[in-house]
Amino acid sequence: MAKSPDELPIQRAKEAIVAAVTSANRLVVVAATGSGKSTQLPKMLLELPWLRGDIVVLEPRRLAARTLAARVAHELGTELGGLVGYETRHDRRVSDATRVRFVTDGLFVRQMQRDPTLARVGAVILDEFHERSVALDVALGLVKLVQETKRTDLRMIVTSATLEATRLESFLACNTIVAEGRSYPVTIEYLAKASRDTPWDLAGAAIERVLDAYARGQAEDPGHLLVFMPGAYEIMRTCERAKAALSRTGVAAEVLPLHGGLTPDEQDRAVSSADPQKRRRIIVSTNVAETSLTIPGVRTVIDCGLARIHRYDPLRGIDTLRVEAISKASAEQRAGRAGRTAAGRALRLWSVAEHERRDAFTMAEVARIDLASAMLETMSLGVADFARFPWLDAPSTTRIDEATKTLTTLTAINKHGLTETGRAMARVPAHPRLARALVEAARLGCARRVARIAAAVSDRDPAEGVGAQTLLSLLDKHDPQSDALVREKLIAATEDRALPSSADRLACREAALVADQLMRSVRSDASATDDSNDAVSRALVAGFIDRIAFKLETTRPHCAFA
Repeated sequence: MAKSPDELPIQRAKEAIVAAVTSANRLVVVAATGSGKSTQLPKMLLELPWLRGDIVVLEPRRLAARTLAARVAHELGTELGGLVGYETRHDRRVSDATRVRFVTDGLFVRQMQRDPTLARVGAVILDEFHERSVALDVALGLVKLVQETKRTDLRMIVTSATLEATRLESFLACNTIVAEGRSYPVTIEYLAKASRDTPWDLAGAAIERVLDAYARGQAEDPGHLLVFMPGAYEIMRTCERAKAALSRTGVAAEVLPLHGGLTPDEQDRAVSSADPQKRRRIIVSTNVAETSLTIPGVRTVIDCGLARIHRYDPLRGIDTLRVEAISKASAEQRAGRAGRTAAGRALRLWSVAEHERRDAFTMAEVARIDLASAMLETMSLGVADFARFPWLDAPSTTRIDEATKTLTTLTAINKHGLTETGRAMARVPAHPRLARALVEAARLGCARRVARIAAAVSDRDPAEGVGAQTLLSLLDKHDPQSDALVREKLIAATEDRALPSSADRLACREAALVADQLMRSVRSDASATDDSNDAVSRALVAGFIDRIAFKLETTRPHCAFA
């Protein structure tokens, strides 16, 4: 059912791609999702006898980095971690023999702090660039600078499924190769009118409708069903609805979740090849299945039209994940998943009128999140003037001024550039506010405790789904009732294997791994041993000094900034 590597559409452009990277050091490749660009381009480069050094493939998601590395290793007949490996925030399978490394984009930027000239690297592939994460934009600018100042021999390929190639071609002053893919027609269906039902209820009804029509012989084989949801909670609820639909229609199928919080085995099971005639699947996924991964046999897509998007929260002073409507371009990518192997069907759980109001494209992350992290990282790599950094889409002066003000307030920079505190913060893989708190915690002696709190607010909330009384029971007798402290205690319980039964074990384990990584990124003062609640508070204040509020009245919740 899945195409062999030699049959993938990208292979028809192989001769042109090889000629382009031989004659120039930059190339843009535009190819549809499922064309094989992510797996075949590194193999093409590996065959070039003149290319020295590692081939690094940047992926926006950990799941994609791991699964793509496993697929390429399998196709080359080698063990994962040998010739082909991967590196993500908490996991790595590489060795001295590794030449092809799939690396998450943020980790790559941090690795450049240790190797700013990419001395061991022969080629960098920026995959799925249309997702436009800040890390990918920063990586593009950094690699471009390295090529222009120190490494004219370094090759860079930028790939995308939906990219407006002419802008990038002009920015990089290079050629573009369009690898035409083959897809089948996909019928798009909308709701008759807008609905206020939950996305999982809408999806459950759509699943039942598809399966019931098939069971009655009123519709063609729907193949595997791929359902898009914004996050793990919505996926869980949708899986419940899908199982109920299977029970009512009498159709046999596996219901499989797919998101970043699952174990590798659970993720592999969801993306593995299976014949729908023998073992039908309903895969409920985040947008990781939108472009990064191709799941063979999908002929029906059910799209709730939502995704979790990073946006800057000016009140909290950090970025937050918000559930928002996806763009028209993302909806097209999702629908296209139904037409990879045969004619398909996409059910959009919103109306035509709602669709017309959606943005045409997803806004680049650089235009919607706090730039303090990007500024700190680039300055640590020797970029003296952030405003002159080579952005594909330069941020506004206002955004740059906001980032400058934040880093100045945190004592990370001054008029001369990075301070010692700023250099210490740049080594911490977290938002600068959390990095500043950790640097202060290391000085005081409470780095472990503050690392747990920083981990809890960096990603998925480990306390989600845990009752208030259960969380409060984790506090010691004299502890104040604090959102930060209960999360710190929850992660400590994870480390001690004493989690409450209602806790999400995967989320807590992930937070514990993040806490450990954060702890190792700061240099603690061996003579400092104050890990009291007061010390923790002082450390947190260092990171949020401009976000301190005072209660206006003791009996009311209203507060005002200092």
